[in-house]
Amino acid sequence: MNQSAFKLNDVIVILRRRKMQFLIPGAVIFFISIGIAFGLPPLYQSKARILVEQQEIPEELLSSTVQTYAAERIATLKQHIMSFEQLKALARKASLLSENSSYNEEIEVVKRIKNNTRVEPVYAEVTDPRTGRSRTVTIAFDIFVSSSSPKSAQIIAKELVELYLNLNKKFRIEQANSSAKFFAEEAQRLSSLISKLEAEYARFKEKNVARLPEMMALNMSLLERTEDQYEEIEKTIRELKEQRIALASQLSQTQPYSEESPVVQLKRLQMELLSASAKYSPNHPDIARLEQEIAILKDEIGDEKGESKLVEKLVFTRDELAKARTRYSEQHPDVTRLKNEVATLEAALKEIPEGAEQTSQIKSDNPSYISFKAQLDAVDIQLASEKNKRARIQEKLNELERRIQQMPQVEQTTLELKRNYENAVKKYHEIKDKQLNAQIATQMEEEGKGEHFVLIAPPQLAEEPSSPNRPAILFLGMVISFSSGVGVVALTEYLDQKVRGIKGVKTIFSSPPLGIIPYAENSQDRRRQRKVRIYYLLIALVGIGLAFAFIYFVRYR
Repeated sequence: MNQSAFKLNDVIVILRRRKMQFLIPGAVIFFISIGIAFGLPPLYQSKARILVEQQEIPEELLSSTVQTYAAERIATLKQHIMSFEQLKALARKASLLSENSSYNEEIEVVKRIKNNTRVEPVYAEVTDPRTGRSRTVTIAFDIFVSSSSPKSAQIIAKELVELYLNLNKKFRIEQANSSAKFFAEEAQRLSSLISKLEAEYARFKEKNVARLPEMMALNMSLLERTEDQYEEIEKTIRELKEQRIALASQLSQTQPYSEESPVVQLKRLQMELLSASAKYSPNHPDIARLEQEIAILKDEIGDEKGESKLVEKLVFTRDELAKARTRYSEQHPDVTRLKNEVATLEAALKEIPEGAEQTSQIKSDNPSYISFKAQLDAVDIQLASEKNKRARIQEKLNELERRIQQMPQVEQTTLELKRNYENAVKKYHEIKDKQLNAQIATQMEEEGKGEHFVLIAPPQLAEEPSSPNRPAILFLGMVISFSSGVGVVALTEYLDQKVRGIKGVKTIFSSPPLGIIPYAENSQDRRRQRKVRIYYLLIALVGIGLAFAFIYFVRYR
C-alpha cells in the first residue's frame, strides 16, 4: 500500500481486512505462552545463609596458618562439594536416587542438582584497621537449591550446608596440621645442620687453635720473646766460638807430651832414621840400631798408623830409589816415579803438626795441654748444645711466623663457619617460633576459634514455588502475541501493491475517481477465501498442538 499516512479509520479498515493475519499468529504465540506458563513444572527453592566469622583471637596475638581469602575458599569448597561422588551421595540422602538406579539416572540427577544449585557470596565494604583503606570482603554466602519437591530442596540445602561447614573445618585443620608438620620437619633438619656445623666449627678450631684471631696477641708476644731468646743464643754462640778459637790456639802451641815421653822419643828416633837413611845404606849398623829402637818404642806405645807409617814408607821408598839409580839413569820412568813418591811422602810428613798424633795407649802427660784440651772439649759440648737450642728456637720462630701468616685465612674461614652457624641458629629459632605458632593455630582451628563458617539462616521448607512466574509469562506472551499480530499485518500490508479505496486512486492520479464500480464475488473467490481460512486454522491448530506437546514433555518427562 502506497499511502504515506494512516488515520485511525485506516487502521481499523486494515485490521478488518487483515483480521486473520492478526489473529492467527497472535493466537499461536499466546497459546504457546500459556503452554509454557502452565507446562513448566513448579520449582521450590530453599535458601540458606552462612556467615564467614573471623577468628576469635586477634591476629596481632596469633596469626592463623590458613591465609586464603574467604571467596577463594568458598570457590574451592564448591569444587569439592559439586563433584560427582558428593552429589550422588547427597541425592541418595534426599531419596532422589536408589541403590538400583542406573548410571544414566545418576548422571541425570546429579546434573539436575548441579544446575539447580547456586552459591552467591555476600560482599561488604570494610575499612582495614592496619592501612585505613576501604576494601571489599566476603562476609557471608547464600546457598540456593531448587527442586520440584520442597522437601527435597530443603534436604539438599541442609546437606550442602553441612558439607560446607564440615569440609571448611576439615580443610582448615588439615592445612594447619600440614603447616605444623612442615615446620617440625624443617626444625629437625635445621637441628641436624646446626649439630653438623657445630662439629665442623669445633674441629676447625681444634685443628687451628694456635692460628685463631684471638691468639694474635699471644702469638706476637711469643714471637718477640722467641726472637729475644734467639738473639741471646746467637750472642752465646759467638762468645763460645771466640773462646774456642782462643783455646784451640793455646792448645796448638802446647806440646801434649814431655821430653821423656815415649812418643817424643819415637818421633826423635824416626827423624834420626830418616836422616840416616839419606846418608847410609839400609844395612848400615846405625840404621839397624835405630829401627830396633823404633820397634821397641812402637811396641811400648802401640802405634800402628799415623806419622810412623809415613816414615817407614818414606825410608822404604828411598831404598827403592837408591837401588833404581844403580840400574837406571835419572830419566828412567821408574826413577822418576820413585822421586815423585819420595817428594809426596816428605810433604805429607811435614804437614803433620808436631804432637798431633796421639795413640790409644799413651795419653798426654803435659798438665797445660790436658787443661787446655779439657776446656776446649767443654766449650765444644756447650757450643753443640747452644746450636741445638738455636735450631729449636729457629724452628719455633718459623712456626710462629707461619701461624701469623695463616691467621688471615684462618680468620676468614672461621668467620664463614661462624656466620653459617649463626644463620642456621637464627633460622632455627624462627622456624621453632613458627612451629609453635602453627601448633597453637592447629589447636585453635580444632576448637573452632579460627575463621569459621556459621549458619545464620537455615534452609526452610518452601510453601510456594519460586518458578515459573506464570503471570509474568502470560503477560509477556500477550505482549509478544499482540506485537507479532501487528507485525504480520504491517508486513503483509507493506508487501501488498494493490490500490484500495478512493485515497489510493487520488494518490496515484492526483484526482478523485469519476465513479465506483463495486466488486462482485464469484464462486472462485469464495473457494479461495475458504482455503485461506482453512490454512490459518491449520496453523492455529498446529500451534496449539505444539503448546500441549511442550506441556506434556516438560511436566511428565
